[in-house]
Amino acid sequence: MAQHVLEAASEWKSRTGNQLALATNQEQTRARYISEELGFSEVFETLIVSCNIGFAKPEPEYYAQGDLLLGRTPGQTALFLDDTLDHVEAAIEHGWQAMHVESVDHAAEIIRGL
Repeated sequence: MAQHVLEAASEWKSRTGNQLALATNQEQTRARYISEELGFSEVFETLIVSCNIGFAKPEPEYYAQGDLLLGRTPGQTALFLDDTLDHVEAAIEHGWQAMHVESVDHAAEIIRGL
């Protein structure tokens, strides 16, 4: 994830006070690297990582487990950005507000516009 996307996400979090989570399909070694070496655990309160929950996007169970990790109840909104259309469609079907992004620049633009 590009630095300007992380900055936009951090600014959004500071501005809104909302929770920020990372949802990703990764194997254990890469997940540890993302969390510890890249410092994503410092930016994101919740990491929804496929290898840790036993399901991967776009499986419906992935989003259900994400709700549990987020502490999300049915009345709460979850905004989900992803570059894979199948993942976005599955998130929408689950009840999350989801948007398809075409690039990291597009993701930063969307986040800054929220």
